[in-house]
Amino acid sequence: MKLRKIFIGLIASIAVLSVVFGIFGNRYLAPRPGENVETAGDSGLPPGLTVPDVNSVVPENVAKPVVVMPAAPDSKIKLRIFNIEARDNKFFPDTVIVNQWDVVRLSLTATDKTYDFYWPDYGVKQTVKKGERKQVGFQATRSGKFAFYCERCGGPAKGPVGSLMIVASE
Repeated sequence: MKLRKIFIGLIASIAVLSVVFGIFGNRYLAPRPGENVETAGDSGLPPGLTVPDVNSVVPENVAKPVVVMPAAPDSKIKLRIFNIEARDNKFFPDTVIVNQWDVVRLSLTATDKTYDFYWPDYGVKQTVKKGERKQVGFQATRSGKFAFYCERCGGPAKGPVGSLMIVASE
């Protein structure tokens, strides 16, 4: 009888762990289908382009942060705040570049109609009505290049599309 209880407890523990890793393991440990995760040491950035700072000179389509500061006292992790505008079925700028582990805040503004900011790889979705400004925040935990788009506008095939490039930490 005692051996039977131990066996049932062991089976139940294995079942619980299987469910936990089945639900959360893929989300936090492995890339999802469609993700373009860069290999270590390969940032995926075009030559000569680095993670921008407040005073950086960047191409027109690359977002320059309005704030860069330590995320916490004595931390190497940075808080980076960017402004992104949606208008004429496009995001301006359409590329955001950050370091892995940065805390990122995007200030989204819709000028001519209602847009969605949908970033499925990180589970972020925010609807911004015409004339509104909304905030989206997250921590860049996985390196790679990830697409965001307006789902309401027809998804990546029809609507505005942008990319978030997360440079792997060394």
